[in-house]
Amino acid sequence: MAAVVSTYKAASTRNLYRMQTDLKLLGTVAMEFPQPKTDGLKPIGQLFSPKVSIDTDTKPDRSKLQASLGQLVKTKTKAARKLTNQTHQAIAFRQLMAIQLDVFGLRGLIKYIQENNPTGAPDINELNRQLAQATSELKTLEKAEKTAQNTRAALKLAATISGTSVVTTYAENQLKLTKHTDSALDSELAMMWWGDQYTLAGGLPNPLNWQYAAQENTPPIMMTARIDGPSAEDARRMIIDSVETEKTGLKGKFYIDAGGKHPAYDKHLRTLAKFLKQTTQMDVVIDYDSTLFPPGTCDDAALYVGWYSLKNYIPAFTWNPGAVGWHIASFEAVSLRDPNSNQWCVKMIQNGVAATVGAVDEPYLGGFPLPQHFFPLLLTGKYTLAECYWRTTPQVSWRMTLIGDPLYNPFAANPQVKVTALPRQMLP
Repeated sequence: MAAVVSTYKAASTRNLYRMQTDLKLLGTVAMEFPQPKTDGLKPIGQLFSPKVSIDTDTKPDRSKLQASLGQLVKTKTKAARKLTNQTHQAIAFRQLMAIQLDVFGLRGLIKYIQENNPTGAPDINELNRQLAQATSELKTLEKAEKTAQNTRAALKLAATISGTSVVTTYAENQLKLTKHTDSALDSELAMMWWGDQYTLAGGLPNPLNWQYAAQENTPPIMMTARIDGPSAEDARRMIIDSVETEKTGLKGKFYIDAGGKHPAYDKHLRTLAKFLKQTTQMDVVIDYDSTLFPPGTCDDAALYVGWYSLKNYIPAFTWNPGAVGWHIASFEAVSLRDPNSNQWCVKMIQNGVAATVGAVDEPYLGGFPLPQHFFPLLLTGKYTLAECYWRTTPQVSWRMTLIGDPLYNPFAANPQVKVTALPRQMLP
């Protein structure tokens, strides 16, 4: 859903500025007569010269733009009719039809041609055929699953049919219906008992986080997680590995990759590494370089946390069954079910992890659980994956999701950290 919302947002903004550009171009009709650089009505920019510049600092008002465009088209049509130079008149009408098609779609262009009979108008029958085809394709798409790809295709067809003005209105209305939420579904489901006691306008402090003091009478939070992945077989394998690993306990090396975008955040990874080396018998491998672990260099991997390679998984690891790890980067769970995606959540699951954490949109660094809190709690072997995540994730109704069996306890059979080594308040 977050990807769909992002698509609507992009469409709304993009088409608003496109309408603003069309208004500027429209102002030159019947005043400038550049020789068109294309035989068709599109690309529209090749019918005008020079290209106009627009102000992108202030978001334009859609209703005012639509009204201005409609009125100016009428004014410019009258001006084109008065041109005595036939070549100039043909250029002016061609520009007007291009603007009409861009702003009001095939429907608007057909209506314009019927009402004005402009010079050089395309065949009405062909336009009606294109309109019928686009309308049929849109009806089919509206019945399909609402993915980001289908949404983009539907918006493109809607623009063909009714123009950028309608697409802008439609995208804005869809955003209102979703209340501008782009959080993970799991994070919203966690709020199911809150009813109307919260809004969808952004993330909220997680009342289960050990560092936050929950307010009195706060509704309960459901500790959600998802067993999911690029294929059903991947999801099934995650469950099987989790069950089998619990019998003997997760074993292997803990890889920590520091040297990310912001040096100040690396201290969390250094703190984790120091704690592990002082408290556990695990083989801890930490890299402080700005480059990531190179491909094929991390064998016997049981745990991992590191950064920063945006939507570009580096195949450095040989994952042990039951491995748990996550990459600190944005958007790594956006295409969770796309087997061809190179995002970290997808590739980590395909390559063998049993549990991971990812973002469905930009969560910012503050959206991730702190590594020095999540992993020590997990290593006690006293708490499930879901308990460790929800005790340490900072926000709810936000863009993060936990992927894995919520009841998985990888260190139940071989605890690595004593409960007494952790702050008492951290324990669920």
